[in-house]
Amino acid sequence: MRIRIEFNEEKLENYGKAMAALSPYILTIYRSGRGYIELELSDDAYPLINDLNKLDGIKIIEL
Repeated sequence: MRIRIEFNEEKLENYGKAMAALSPYILTIYRSGRGYIELELSDDAYPLINDLNKLDGIKIIEL
């Protein structure tokens, strides 16, 4: 599944937590920029996405 993570730069600690949790599931990093990153994840990561969306300053969008 391909996702876009949008993050608030003031909440980089939560972005770090999200990336650490997703790291075993990352297949490809497509692009990144200021305040976002687009990734291809294995389908096993799907249940984790709902939990990560609850973190302050993080928004995960399935593409």
